[in-house]
Amino acid sequence: MAETEADGGTPAVRAEWEEPLDGREREAARIDRALGDPEGPRLVRVVGERGAGRTAFLRAAARRQRAAGAVVLSVDCAPEDREQPYLLALRLLRALERPRAETGGQRRAGDPLVEMMAAVEHGDRAAAADALAAALADAAPTMLFVDDAQYADDASVGLIAGLATGLTTGLTTGLTTGKGAPSVRLVLSLLRAGAPANRPWTPDGGGASGPLEARATPAGTIELSPLEPAAVAALLARRSGAAPGNALAELVHRLSRGLPAAVDVLLAEWARQGDMERVGERALLDIAGVLPAVPRDNRFTRALHALGEPAVAVASALSVLWPLGPAASVLTARVAGLPPDEIRLGLRELVAAGVVEELPVREDGEAGGWTFRIPLVEHLVRERLGPLERGRLAAAAVEALWAAEAGPGEGEAGSAPAVRVVDEAAADTYLPDRIVEAGTLVDADRAVAELVAAAERMGRAPGQRRTLRWLRAADQLTGDTGVRDRLLLARVVRASVEADHGSVRGTVEELLRSAAGRGGLAEETLQACVSALVGAASGTGDLPELSRMTEARWWWPLVRTPAAVALGRAVALGCLGRWEKAGDVLARAERMWSGAGPARVLPEVCRGVFELALGRPERFRRTLAMPETDGLSELSRYLVSLLQVQQLLGQGDLRGANDLLAARRLSVEDMPTHVRFPWHRLEGRWDEAMADLRWLTANGHPVAASLHLHVHAERATVILLARGRIGTARRLIDDIREGLGRIAEPRHVLDRAEAEIARALGEPAEAVRLLRRGLETARAHGEVFATDELLAELAGLLVEAGDPRGAAECVRRLGEVAARTEDGRSRLLHLLASARLHEADDPDTARALLADAVALARHRRQPFETATTLLAAARLDENPRERLTEAYELFDRVDAPLWRFWVRAAMRGAGLTAPDREGALLENDRLLATLVSEGLSNRQAAAVLGLSPDAIANRLTRLFARNGVRSRTELVTAVLRGPDRERTGWAEITRTERSAGAPPFPVASRGGMDKSVMG
Repeated sequence: MAETEADGGTPAVRAEWEEPLDGREREAARIDRALGDPEGPRLVRVVGERGAGRTAFLRAAARRQRAAGAVVLSVDCAPEDREQPYLLALRLLRALERPRAETGGQRRAGDPLVEMMAAVEHGDRAAAADALAAALADAAPTMLFVDDAQYADDASVGLIAGLATGLTTGLTTGLTTGKGAPSVRLVLSLLRAGAPANRPWTPDGGGASGPLEARATPAGTIELSPLEPAAVAALLARRSGAAPGNALAELVHRLSRGLPAAVDVLLAEWARQGDMERVGERALLDIAGVLPAVPRDNRFTRALHALGEPAVAVASALSVLWPLGPAASVLTARVAGLPPDEIRLGLRELVAAGVVEELPVREDGEAGGWTFRIPLVEHLVRERLGPLERGRLAAAAVEALWAAEAGPGEGEAGSAPAVRVVDEAAADTYLPDRIVEAGTLVDADRAVAELVAAAERMGRAPGQRRTLRWLRAADQLTGDTGVRDRLLLARVVRASVEADHGSVRGTVEELLRSAAGRGGLAEETLQACVSALVGAASGTGDLPELSRMTEARWWWPLVRTPAAVALGRAVALGCLGRWEKAGDVLARAERMWSGAGPARVLPEVCRGVFELALGRPERFRRTLAMPETDGLSELSRYLVSLLQVQQLLGQGDLRGANDLLAARRLSVEDMPTHVRFPWHRLEGRWDEAMADLRWLTANGHPVAASLHLHVHAERATVILLARGRIGTARRLIDDIREGLGRIAEPRHVLDRAEAEIARALGEPAEAVRLLRRGLETARAHGEVFATDELLAELAGLLVEAGDPRGAAECVRRLGEVAARTEDGRSRLLHLLASARLHEADDPDTARALLADAVALARHRRQPFETATTLLAAARLDENPRERLTEAYELFDRVDAPLWRFWVRAAMRGAGLTAPDREGALLENDRLLATLVSEGLSNRQAAAVLGLSPDAIANRLTRLFARNGVRSRTELVTAVLRGPDRERTGWAEITRTERSAGAPPFPVASRGGMDKSVMG
């Protein structure tokens, strides 16, 4: 037992006392009201299960009471205290005596501490009770805080229970002040052994503090229930110093069941093993570490081991077997060699201690079995098993499930409970997970078949990383060479979807080495492997390796087929943006696969992609309908579809990409995350798109993977600018340029993004310079891809600058690009640029062009593109209400507050009233605070919003007054933490919040992305 020094109250309240309680605000307010009310309860119990945060809650309450001027005495109990009679009573007396001795106060009579010690020596319970009552009567108005009172000795609890009636009613002799109110408040924290709040409370281990239950009033009981999901997310943010991604917050809440201590265990393990990454101000979990491996000892495992045997043995077996319901106890007895009586005893002890709980009885009356109260504890216990012990338990589970499938004739007969996976467990993953753990202890052929079937049922959607583990285990179990080759190819596809580039490379190299001694792989399969190898290097941003892959000598140790070597070199050149040279390599090798059936598909598709970048789309369009595609292997067919979908999305052709996947019997859910990002962006699901990009960055996919991929990260600047995140967009561009380095020279798409930023900041001359530089870069490399956007943007700027001749030249060149590429985006941009050029001198022609542009945009079905087209068309519309309203709604759909601001300005200019004036004012405040948080000066913010610097200064002054703040930093905190924070994407922790101190479990930043908040 530990005593805490008494502390007379001081008026100053330290900053740490004002920290949020992460979901305990309501309970904190209740205990403060109870202790601050002169007529409030004298006995207050704080009750919660292990890990609920009772100790932290109690200490925070004590600090607040001291800060309010109260005299607070604190005592902590420990498990060994139960063996020492009257120990708690003696400690309380010593704590009560200390402030009296320090202040020189007089006792009423006698020395309670001496009297207590004499009573203890003689075993005189009545005298001990009198001594404690006298000490309480002599005490100044005092609050006694006792933590973990369930560990108190029986004798002390009996004394306190006897006095508790007086504490709760104020009638006990000697416990009242001259005013008739008791002078002492007693606050106890008690461990609830896992029972929910609506069940009778039983202290841990049936301890002696139970008599206090009957003495507590409802007003004097504070129940610390598990935290809700939002509170867990807030706790994660404070603990890690970065706002958690939604997937991380949901995972932690599920594993911890809302218990703060379990959250801390998870964070400590992830931080220790480096599994958490910080992307800007977001914390995400690395795909390689969904659950911490080899966890250290912690409070939950220590509490379990304190129970001893047979509870520990039963818990260890249940960590593998509990999903089998009542049959788990039978299998535990069989594997552990324990008699049924010991199994039942262990289960009772685990239930009483709150480690496990009974599942509800099924509708058919069969017992439900047991499950761990906290899923994290199940994982902790299972991970601490040795491989042999876990393998034996897993094998027992597998054999039991297989026997149950065989029916009663081959299964176990008699009164044994039926073997099945309970509803509360994950039936789709339980059997394959156990097969992996059982390994060679079960039938290999059946195990391989089960694992392959399970992987196929899971599909290709990202986030199913466990299927890689299943396929790897099947590969190790099979003795069939053909089956093994197919399993390795399936692993390549799965790893590609998961962006696990290391697994892609390792698996491909393993397959190539394995096949080398058997005469090699079929040409088509070899091509797919070569392409996957290059893709893995590109995905990790290993540009030096990509450069080496452009040379034939790099390939000879792995591949001896000249055609495959040529394909590998060409794909590497394409990843570095050397389109012309890549096409030349394939053109020279064309005779090697010409007329070769499926083996000609992948080289032809790659060549079409290279020519598309150079403005020659004919070959690419032909490859979209190549009949040989249907005859490809799974890996080749997937890679071909992946390449083609990437290019269609890069052109902004969402409908074309959707049609292609449908024809190949695929969906976007089958695509890797770096393809899902542009898909979600074009669909207007911007929050999902940014979550995709954060996930890629957190899991080792750099923002500048290669020139054929960095365009996707660059497109994020469109979203960031639309949300006012201008400084963040600029930092993202810097990160891409830095990542590409000298080997792959940054190209014109980055100039377009930079020009858009310069234009937003009121720097049109700089924007023109950047656009012209981008066009010159594209011309020097013979590229046409994305030049349509540069030309359209430049034409608009030149019109505004009074240079119609320069604008007309841009429109002419844009028309050539549109005719050459036959691309829908290019046609739309040409219509809009032509209308802008004719707006002043031929408004009728401009209106007709804009009408065609609106029709084309609607056909393309991309919300943001449609909204910007409607806004452009509304400029010449005699009655713009309908178009402006539709644009406003579409910008709201994608959450583009800056564009909504501009639409409201257009509405006012047309004499229209913007909808939801109160909501618009709030959004304006939030947008201005966002611009301030991005580091913009008043002049820059004025340029972005189309206002004067004085107007911005006046708005900031009003914002300061309205939010009670005095600085720009305080303004950001006040506005961006408002009630609409999640809707506007501000789920990050502000700089002010982070400045309070270092988080206990800081997460590491991924590469240079700490500069770029992609939120």
